[in-house]
Amino acid sequence: MRLSLCSACPMLLFVLLDTSARNIYFNVNVFVDVILSVRRQYTAAPVIFTHPGDQYGDYGDLQITHLIHESSRLLSRHYIMTADMHFKMLRTSLRYYRQVVHPIIVVILPDFEAYLDFAEATKTYPMSFPVWFMLFLYTPDNGTHDYCHEPVSNPLNLAFDTQMLVLCNNDSVLREWYSVNGETVKIFDLAEWGDDENKFIALTNLSLYERRKDMEGVVLRAVTVKDTSVMTKFAGNYVASMYGKILEELTYSLNFTLKIVSQMSEHGLWDEQNQAWSGVMGEIVAGRADFAIADMSMTSFRVRFVDFTLPLIISRNTLYFKEPGICGVKWLGYFQLCEKNKLAFYTTEVFKEAINIYIRCSIVYIETGRIDNLAMTLTKGNPYTGFMNYHLRKLHLNGVIHKLKNKYYIRSNYPREVTYYGLVELSDVTPTLTMVAAKQKET
Repeated sequence: MRLSLCSACPMLLFVLLDTSARNIYFNVNVFVDVILSVRRQYTAAPVIFTHPGDQYGDYGDLQITHLIHESSRLLSRHYIMTADMHFKMLRTSLRYYRQVVHPIIVVILPDFEAYLDFAEATKTYPMSFPVWFMLFLYTPDNGTHDYCHEPVSNPLNLAFDTQMLVLCNNDSVLREWYSVNGETVKIFDLAEWGDDENKFIALTNLSLYERRKDMEGVVLRAVTVKDTSVMTKFAGNYVASMYGKILEELTYSLNFTLKIVSQMSEHGLWDEQNQAWSGVMGEIVAGRADFAIADMSMTSFRVRFVDFTLPLIISRNTLYFKEPGICGVKWLGYFQLCEKNKLAFYTTEVFKEAINIYIRCSIVYIETGRIDNLAMTLTKGNPYTGFMNYHLRKLHLNGVIHKLKNKYYIRSNYPREVTYYGLVELSDVTPTLTMVAAKQKET
């Protein structure tokens, strides 16, 4: 069955079944088609069914047993692995967290007690990890609150990047559940299950982050490096201007604010003995800050501990030193390159350009063959990382970031006083070293 829902379908789908109404007709074939469509759209892997079970550890209901077994049988025809587990065993699925493609977890809620059990199981569960499909199989009694249509607070620990579809009992509308601030649940009518053809009809053509385009004034705790703030509203120094402009655009467009809670003296180093980070990295990893207002280099080691946005600057790492044989002006300052003949400065091209006005001598440089990617940093698994990357990508596509690079960083040519010696490899200097070694041996 072809589903027009696919481009807009979220990754969590909750199903509540009314076991008291034995005449409910549930088309398992259509249900499996939905799972397959969501799986293709989000490149999900296995399908996991979860349910409350009973005191003996069984399914506890014949309808639930039939739904899971029949769905698993049909999915096996497509070579899809399936599993089922009780709510209390849900955490066992985390053994594959960040190691496999998103699984699809189908949540079956036969009654209100099951809803409460599932809420308890999700208190410490990373709800942005799987693709959820949740079914409410019951209708609230008279005088009982309808938690499916009107959830209270945020009982399921939903986040901004949680992707969840909820189908209420005796209802044809699929609703998307997520939370902006972690305190309340936002509901969006995403699609409708057609009665005539048993298919989903999309109620919107907006993408995920076009539907969720407002952070509603969320305050992120920020840490920065002393004297190198990239936020122009707080400081307007050096190459930080581009970062500051992009941050101002993001905070305005996405509607969030940054509150500086600490200032560190360095970006951060890893202490092997204590197994801990210092500086800005230490504040982010420890959870004392959500966002780093600093031009952080992306490394494979740092990625294990924090989230990075898309790179804002990609620049070559270069080794600069005073041109041999030329007497530069002796000066004092934080850039000592021109003062000492045997001193080299290893940095990126963009940072060299940022401090070019302080250089009072002719310099040369050698390419190292390394590339540095500079990006913004957030806590690991931050729910807003994907949202920020989505809008940064838009800024790339519409030319805003390219324009800022031209304005603040990029130079069409290097200054005349900079001489380029090119990339030097060991094989290039081997003959010279051999001759020098032979000469030393003769003397």
